Amino acid sequence: SQKAIASVMAKKSIPYLDRAYPDKRRILREYSIKDEVRDFVTTLADEVVIYGDDKKFCKPRSLPDEYSQEIKNKYQETFEKIYSKFGFNDGMTAWYFIKGFLIDGYLAFEIVYDDKFKNIIHFNQLDPVTLVPGYEPTTGKHIWIQYPEDPQLRRILLDSQIIFMSYSTQREYSETSYVEGLIRPYNQLKIMEQTRLMFNMLNAMIYQKFTIPVTGLSRQRAEEQIAQLIADYSEEVEWDDSMGTVTINGSKHLPYNKQLWFPDGESGTPQFELVSPEGHNLNESDMLTWFFNALKRASRIPFSRFDKDNGGGNIFSDASEMTRDEVKFSNFINRLRMAFKEIIVKPIKLQMIIEFPELIKDEIFQNAVGVEFNSNDLFEEWKRLNNLQKRSEIVASMLSSIQTADGQSYF
Repeated sequence: SQKAIASVMAKKSIPYLDRAYPDKRRILREYSIKDEVRDFVTTLADEVVIYGDDKKFCKPRSLPDEYSQEIKNKYQETFEKIYSKFGFNDGMTAWYFIKGFLIDGYLAFEIVYDDKFKNIIHFNQLDPVTLVPGYEPTTGKHIWIQYPEDPQLRRILLDSQIIFMSYSTQREYSETSYVEGLIRPYNQLKIMEQTRLMFNMLNAMIYQKFTIPVTGLSRQRAEEQIAQLIADYSEEVEWDDSMGTVTINGSKHLPYNKQLWFPDGESGTPQFELVSPEGHNLNESDMLTWFFNALKRASRIPFSRFDKDNGGGNIFSDASEMTRDEVKFSNFINRLRMAFKEIIVKPIKLQMIIEFPELIKDEIFQNAVGVEFNSNDLFEEWKRLNNLQKRSEIVASMLSSIQTADGQSYF
């Protein structure tokens, strides 16, 4: 059993084995709605899942020519059915799934078959926290146990009934999800922003100093007099974070000025003084820029895409204009797609094996089944065209330069 579970954990991480994950997931979801983090997650989801005019964000990879036309036709048909049963034709569901994957780090689905176990008819989304891999010694098969500690809810499911995707592996000492890697630089940036905000607010304030004469008054009477003045002249300022409004003494109408009237008696005249605060100048933006760059670096999005003045950077027209940051970002998007593609690839393999049992031991078929994602990134296409161009130049050079002993073209 340990060997079977270890083989799963080498490729995936299991949230059920992490007792702290439920609390971590709550924190991840709270941070996912913060402005900067939400923008990063949305940008990545837009890069991974790109719907075309046919409402498809991917297409099946072509099978090798050695397979019959019957298998190829069934393969295409199976893709269309699986794609439809997930509800991906609406143009949004897959985008929501990849967004949840980037936030939580996990996605899990139950594959529902018909009564005869011949056709996949539906998919039920499951809570990944409730699943743990196991091993059935009588059959030697991998299984999944849902709610293993609750006898009333416990279910034992075959591996062919579960789709389980994770952002990282159990052996990888890295973040659970994409959002987790953004929390630390985001908090540091917010501390710097709040420090600067507090500096500006404190220096914008006017401190009022009152000196109240209490000559000839008893201690109790003097305290009552001062308390009355505090009640008359102190102001209560409240900030509403959800609405972004401010109220002074319960009123949303901010006063332009305030008039103070004091009586003049035998005990003296109250003194009123305005005191300006003093402190370190935190209004410079160098440190704020540094921490914002740290957050952008953690997002793995190329810095050129943060050029808001020019619409987020230029659309490259040639491979020579592609920066190394764009290449690294493209590789990162491809790794996310490799993890996310199991949502379609595994059901296709299972349905094809049901239709053609001889394929169960066909490793070529297992490796050939896959999907190709729509992409706005032309880097790979440019690289392919450049390689073809260089090869054609080499061939043309060889045709013209390599000659036989009598001066004729060798080719």
